[in-house]
Amino acid sequence: TQFLTLNAAATDASGIKQIKLFFDGQLVASCAMTGSCSFTGGPYAPGPHAYYATAQDNSPAQNSSTSTVVTINVSDGQAPTLAVLQPLNGQTFTSSPITVSGTAGDFSGIAAVSVNGQTASGTTAWSKAISLAPGLNTITVVATDNSPSRNATTKVISVTYTPPSDA
Repeated sequence: TQFLTLNAAATDASGIKQIKLFFDGQLVASCAMTGSCSFTGGPYAPGPHAYYATAQDNSPAQNSSTSTVVTINVSDGQAPTLAVLQPLNGQTFTSSPITVSGTAGDFSGIAAVSVNGQTASGTTAWSKAISLAPGLNTITVVATDNSPSRNATTKVISVTYTPPSDA
């Protein structure tokens, strides 16, 4: 989360009665009888946010600025946490595909989780069904966070697939 300062200025021959600042649709500052207005607020979550200003002159005409989108990026420098809950390392299966599932977390949020290079469903709680070849299989899970540096954590587990024998 980050703090942000918004500034607005307006001029008019009749003078400025009021300037209002809006952030994500909410009024965050109202400055009367001045040609400028400033607001510092937060903390704000990473991601896109919109702000705009309105100015009312002494006539009392009013005008609004166009909405501007700012994106707050947080580079936490930390790799996300990643836990593979199923299957257990060393587990043996008699049917394929199997579902690999677990959890991931990070201060900046989780952008994606992949299992053996395939995108999993979900991010903080995720799962993916994968096919196994007979014998020992290595499963690689990668969680990538939302920070601009795209930190990743990798977990590798091994499972064995022993299909039932035809008797």
